[in-house]
Parts: sequence; C-alpha cells; structure tokens
Amino acid sequence: MKIFLLSVLLLGWIPSLLAQNCELQIKGYVLDEHDGEPVYGAKVFIKGTDYQSITDTLGQYILKGICSGTYELVCQHHIGCEPVKRTVQLTDNVQQDFQIEHHLLEVEGITVTYYRFDRSNLSTIKMTDLQRLNAAGKTLGEQIKVLPGVSVLSTGNSISKPVIHGLHSNRIILMNNGIRQEGQQWGSEHAPEIDPFLSSEISVVKGASGVKYGPDALGGVLLVNPPNWEKSKIWKGELFSGFSTNGRQYYMSGILENRSKRIKGLSMRAHVTGKKSGNVHAPNYVLGNTGFGEFNFSVAGRYVFKKQTFDVFYSRFHTRLGIFSGSHIGNLTDLQTAFSAKEPLIKSEFTYNVQAPKQLITHDLLKFSWESKINDRHKTMVSYAMQTNDRQEFDVDQAYGEPKDSTISDFRLILNTQNVDINLLSTWTKSLKTDFGMQVFYQENARAGRFLVPNFIKKMAGAYGLVNYQLTDWNVEAGVRYDYVLLDAYYYVNQELVTPRSEFGNISSTIGATRVFSHHWLIKANTGLAWRPPSISELYSNGLHHGAAAIEVGESDLNAEKSWSSQLGFEYRSKKLNIYMDGYHMLFQNFIYLKPNGIELTIKGAFPSFKYEQVRARYSGIDLSTDYLFSEKWSYQLKYSMVRAYNLEEKDFLIGIPADRLRNGLTGVFKLKKERVFRFMLNTEYVFKQNRYNANADYVDPPSDYILFNTELNLELPWKEKRLTVSLVVDNLLNKSYRDYMNRFRYFTDEMGRNIGLKMNFKF
Repeated sequence: MKIFLLSVLLLGWIPSLLAQNCELQIKGYVLDEHDGEPVYGAKVFIKGTDYQSITDTLGQYILKGICSGTYELVCQHHIGCEPVKRTVQLTDNVQQDFQIEHHLLEVEGITVTYYRFDRSNLSTIKMTDLQRLNAAGKTLGEQIKVLPGVSVLSTGNSISKPVIHGLHSNRIILMNNGIRQEGQQWGSEHAPEIDPFLSSEISVVKGASGVKYGPDALGGVLLVNPPNWEKSKIWKGELFSGFSTNGRQYYMSGILENRSKRIKGLSMRAHVTGKKSGNVHAPNYVLGNTGFGEFNFSVAGRYVFKKQTFDVFYSRFHTRLGIFSGSHIGNLTDLQTAFSAKEPLIKSEFTYNVQAPKQLITHDLLKFSWESKINDRHKTMVSYAMQTNDRQEFDVDQAYGEPKDSTISDFRLILNTQNVDINLLSTWTKSLKTDFGMQVFYQENARAGRFLVPNFIKKMAGAYGLVNYQLTDWNVEAGVRYDYVLLDAYYYVNQELVTPRSEFGNISSTIGATRVFSHHWLIKANTGLAWRPPSISELYSNGLHHGAAAIEVGESDLNAEKSWSSQLGFEYRSKKLNIYMDGYHMLFQNFIYLKPNGIELTIKGAFPSFKYEQVRARYSGIDLSTDYLFSEKWSYQLKYSMVRAYNLEEKDFLIGIPADRLRNGLTGVFKLKKERVFRFMLNTEYVFKQNRYNANADYVDPPSDYILFNTELNLELPWKEKRLTVSLVVDNLLNKSYRDYMNRFRYFTDEMGRNIGLKMNFKF
C-alpha cells in the first residue's frame, strides 16, 4: 500500500517537472548611473546559484539555461562597490538593466583604478559640478568658457553667447532639455534664454560631427540637460544662493523633486530662480545702465508605466537687460572721440535701475515626450515642443520732438516655434547599434515698431540615420542627414508688399573612428560635411540693431553656407597625468560674415555700420588641456586654445576671431575631519593680442594682451546624505584694466574690474 501511494505521488509530480521551462534567460546592460556609459567587467549573478556573467565592452551580460522561478539577481563591479540587487520573477525571458556607481578604492595599500574613456566619435567636453558651482550666477556663455576650445562673444557684462572653434550664433545649435532652443540667436547681443541653474549637465560637442541635431551645427552643439529623475528617494532637492560685489548682484535658485508614494511611477519637479544686479564697474569707473534682473521657473512631471515613459516640461525665462549707455553716441565727432577715449564719455554712478536703452525678453518652452521600449532591442521616442520668444528693445529718448512713452518698445519680435522629433534606437548585436530619426519644424515671426528684420515663416523637415559598430578596441560611427528649408519673408517696399521665398536643401554626413591603446590612450578621428541656410537677418536685416549699437544690412542673394571639416584628437589617462588634445580644420564655401561698412548718422545718433557678405574661408586650430597630480594634495592644470581664420578670396584674416588663450592653474585638496574637504585654486588666464586682422576691416584695432589672476576657495561639508558646499571666488584679483577683443563694447569701455563672489550650494 505504501509503495502504491508513493508511486501515485511521483506520477503526479512528473507532469509539473516536465512542464517547467529551464531554457529561459536573463540579459541586460550595466550602465554608470551618472552619465549612462556602459560599464565593462561588472559581475552579474543569481544569488545562491552558479549562474554568473561578466559584462562586455557594451556593458551587456546574459544568463542562459535558467528554470522558471523567483530569483535574487545581484550586480557588482568591484570590491567596495555597493552591490545592486533585483528580485526577478522568471516565467519568460527577462531584460533587467542595472545602474551602478564607480569608486576608487584602497585596500591594504593597493589602489585599484578603473579608467573609462568616452568612446563616442563626437568630441565632447563637460563641465564638472565644481566648475558649475564656481561659475554660478554668471550667464551660460560665461560659464562654459572654462572649457578648452570655448570662448565667449559678449555685449557688455550681461549679454554673452558661446563661441566654439571661433564660430557662434547660427553656427551653433543649443539643445535645451532635448529640444532645439529657438530665439533670435542670430544677433551678437542675443544671449541664450536658458537658466543654467535648471541643468545638472552642461556639455559641448565640438565640430560639425553631430548630424543628428540638424543643420546649423557647423561649430558644434551645446547640450543643457536637466537632472536625472530620482529612483530611490522620495524627496530630492538642491539650493543655490550667492552674492557678488561687482554690480552687487544677488541670486537664489532652488529645485525640488518628489517621487509619489501613492501613484507608482509618478515623479514631479519644480524649479525657480531670481537674480538682480546693478551697474557694474571697471577698475576706474562705473559702467552706466549695465544692471539686469531675471526671474525664471519651470515645472516637470514623469510617469512610468511598464515599458512606457511619459514626460511633460514647461519653463519660462524672463529678463530685463540694460544696454551700456556709453555705446549710444549722438554725432560722428563724438563717436570718433569715444573710439579713442580711455574712459566712456558718459559718467555714471551705481544704481539698480535699468533705463533705456534696454531689452525685455521672455522665453516660454512647453514639451511633451513619450518613450516606449518596443522589445529588448528597440526603443522609440517621440517629442513635441512649442516655444515663444518675445523680445522687446527700448531705445533712448528721441533726439528731437516730444519725449516718447517709455512703456512702449521701439522694436519687438515675437517668434513662435513648433517642432516634432521622432527617434528609433536599436541594438542589433552587442557590437551594432543604429539611431534613426526625423524632425519637422514650423516657425513664424511677427514684428512691430522699428524695422530690423521682416515678418517671416520658416518650415524645415529633416531625417537622419546613424550606425555605430563597436569592438573591444575600436568604435566606428557613420551618419547621413538630409534637410529641406523653406523661408517666406513679408515686408513693404515703397508701400507695396513684397513676399520673397527662399528654398534650401542639402545633405550632411559624418564618419569617424576611435581606438583605445594599452588602456591609457584613446585616439579619435572624424570628418564630415555640414551646411546651414542663411538666417533671416543675414538675408533681410536693414536697420539699427540697438542692442549691438550698430547698423546691420543684409543681402537677399546669399547662398547656403557649406563646410567640410576634419578633427583629430587624443586622450591620455594615468594615475598622475591626464592629457586632452583636439585639432581641427574646416573649409567653408559661401561663408557669411559681417563686414564693416562705414559710420552712419541717424536720428538716434551715430553708429558703426556692418554689411553681410560671403567668401571662401578656412578655420583651423588646436585645443589642449592637461592635468598633472604632484601628490595627493596638489595638482597643476593647463589649458590652451588657438584658432586661425582666413579669408581665402581676399587673402586676409577674418575679423571677430578669438585670440589665443592660455590658462594655468594650481589646485590643492585637503581632507579634513568628518569627511570635510577644502579646495584651494589659483589660476592665471593670459589672452594674447589678436595680431591676425585686417587693419582696414574694423573701426578700432584689437586691444592689447592681458593677464588675469583668479582664485577659488571651496569647503565641502557633508552630513549623512546631505551636502553643503561654500565657495569664495575672486575674478580679476588684481583689478586689472583691460579690454577683450570679443566684446562688442570694447570700442567704448574696459571690462569689469575685481569681482568677489560668495556662493553656497546645498544638496539634500
């Protein structure tokens, strides 16, 4: 009887044993939680079993031949790295990705160091958290000029825009939260309408190799990305505050994020910034009407449901900018006197009040996006964005007649933009990836008041494809893109409406490769074709650009600008020495530039005039950055940038090109009790005189070379999961009088004098 019962039990178990599936697999990727780069050599295993796998160069692992059931999956990179655990219920094949953090670990005197290169073919550099803190309160353009190969084109102290490899404005694409920022970026005094406090990562893609971002990226792409969404904490926040002596600027910014407990997968974020500054001062005098005020905010939300992610984002940027009063001169004699004077003709005192000439700018951005993981190999993303850029410019009072109403702008542009982006990312094998996408773009501009540029409608459509093939030491990437642009302008000539239409279309392409040698060396090379259509201002502008204190005249017959570029760079990393060098060469057809066109006297005063022209041109240069560690406490940094730009038709140099820059720095890091860290940085910045220029091509010769001394003191005070960082930053320590060639107001005034800033950052 016992034998019979045992047989029945065994026979009952056999079907269930036969039905169990033991051919299942778990696979996925291990990525760095900070920058999303693949982690090589991480160990992924099932706790209590012999199943284990080591990630390859793409960060991929795979566990095969597993029976159905519930398991604890563990990922660990190296000793000292906190293991990441996941509970997996296995009834079918599963994709499980991990995000981990690297550490530098010392165990009984043995230091284990892991070097990881950015193996993308793009020449990309990022600002560190410490650089961003020490630059807090400055404009976006002023912040990123600490990066090699990046300088700034400024109009006074509060208006600045980035210059990459000597190129700026419409030759640089600015991506704000994944959306192409659209404002009146064509003007030298039209700074990006972006609050740097909203971002957690600011990086620069140098050169014309980023075909996925669209035409116009001849000089590069500036990426401004918000913080990654928190996955482990319910609340997360960050506060910035500071005060600067020059201009008596004060600011405060805060960002707060919440992961909902009640609604799984829902997260929300809010941010607000306020800034105010009065008139800044040069070493020997105050610069009149150079104050500004700023108020910005944003809200964002994310909802994750299974393999779907939905995002919504809204931001508003609002600023009031004063234009230096000494740049607006009443007659030709006074203008020539101002060019040669050592000090501005108009004397001023400190005040927070902003008078005409001034700018009032508001930029609104609304974005919706959806991301879907189709399966283990394919992911698609769709986004739709609306932007409104409202720019008002207020001139000085009329020279003759009745005083004008100071509340009504003399010049106003309202630019509305809508764009749709679609991307399909695919991982075909551990070595082969593709990225396909398309963009549709619609923009319309309405103007009022004084004529500078006409009303217009701009339509653009583009599509691209990128292929990336990665082996153990090699990474090869190629891409191609086509864009079509239709531009309709509307303006009156002799009281008759004129509606010219311009059509542009062309192909962009790039191919590049990277190679890793002996774990310390990385070499990058790429070449590509790029183009851009002429902007509305280059085609049709005709009038006084009050913000730039200049008259600009367009040329309606301009052709599309084209360039062929090549870059070669290398990186070296070791325990004591890091080296980064990047060389580039660009040849342009139909290069568009502003050529001085004499002095004009208007009812508003006397102003220098410029006219847009096209030539064949050549740009080339080198960016160098080194960091040497003398000891555990002391290190030395060197950065050097040079660019050469030549007019091939007139056999002469182009104007408005940054001079060579050399920056040296000495840094000391001292570890105190209770994990507190004190940093001391002293750096010098030497800017050469721009000797490569046409003496007859500008109104004033380039200013002399100069050297600045700057210092930064930082104290980090961690407490549990919170961190307070206090910084004391002194720019122009010796209160040097100088003028910078890349400042349009160098015709009239010196740069800012000494500026002492106290800055605080609290993360919780």
